[in-house]
Amino acid sequence: MKILITGAFGNIGKAVIEEALRRSHEVTVFEVNNKKTQKEAKRYQKRVSVIFGDIRNPQDTKNAVHQTDAIIHLAAIIPPASKKHHELTMDVNYGGTVNLINAIKEDGRGIPLIFTSSASVMGPTQHQNRLVYRNDPLVVTGNYEESKIKGEEFLRKEADNYLIFRLAGVLPTFSATSFMAAFPLLEELYDMHHDMRLEMVMSEDVATALVAGAEKLKSASTPKNEAYILGGGAKNGWQLKGGEFLTTLFGVLSLQVPDRKYFTQDINSYHLDWYDTGDCQREFNYQNHALADYVERMRKSFGIYKVPIALFRPFINRKLVKMSPYYQHA
Repeated sequence: MKILITGAFGNIGKAVIEEALRRSHEVTVFEVNNKKTQKEAKRYQKRVSVIFGDIRNPQDTKNAVHQTDAIIHLAAIIPPASKKHHELTMDVNYGGTVNLINAIKEDGRGIPLIFTSSASVMGPTQHQNRLVYRNDPLVVTGNYEESKIKGEEFLRKEADNYLIFRLAGVLPTFSATSFMAAFPLLEELYDMHHDMRLEMVMSEDVATALVAGAEKLKSASTPKNEAYILGGGAKNGWQLKGGEFLTTLFGVLSLQVPDRKYFTQDINSYHLDWYDTGDCQREFNYQNHALADYVERMRKSFGIYKVPIALFRPFINRKLVKMSPYYQHA
């Protein structure tokens, strides 16, 4: 099967590429043209086809959709960038989805579409004291959530062969190098309340669900036009409290969790909760990695840096604390 992946050179996208290739699919990537994506294109040039273009441009989108058998739509402006750029977020996340659906309709072959949304569209839910279900109401809480909710609404009105996957917190498999590049994103961690419920999932498991969804839509072996929540699952240890997750993450890096005063005092600041993923797991059989697997992988990646981290721990801790948006008020 020929699969088109939009926004494929991000962390999730790379996992999706690998999963699609593992299943012997032909992969075409549709990406914006910049230095980073050009570098990634060279890495993959013998394994995938790359189309450079702008998903905001209807003609570029039509050119990408031409002759594909299924689409996995990942292209999006995500937090923290989405918090600062409302118009760009709407143009890419919502407008790009509109362009894809219009291109599919014009093509006339009923191309299956996998749309990646976010569990954050479920809104603040910590007060409910129960699992969050896929049919619960959606709530706009920010630019990103607004763009994804509008995208879902457009699919329901205008599309007829799609699946929506709302992703919980997705943890990529970092190497030490890629982790350092993502270091600034650690600012997001300070919006995790220590007592909140949160659920994560590994990027490889997300990729399994997305590619399986595309296959099952193409073969008409799953109900179409459904929405699911993708989380790692309680049985694999992914349903945690915020403090437990932070302790685990910092522990893998041989670092101490900063004092609670540097974290949010609002339990609904962060968008995650615990989810009912039973329907999704039964349909796509994707929960293949436990939290312990992730911890072990991270330990192997960062083991060689244990001594340098220990030597520079005071400096690193000070740097981490100053990244907190609550630092000045603590």
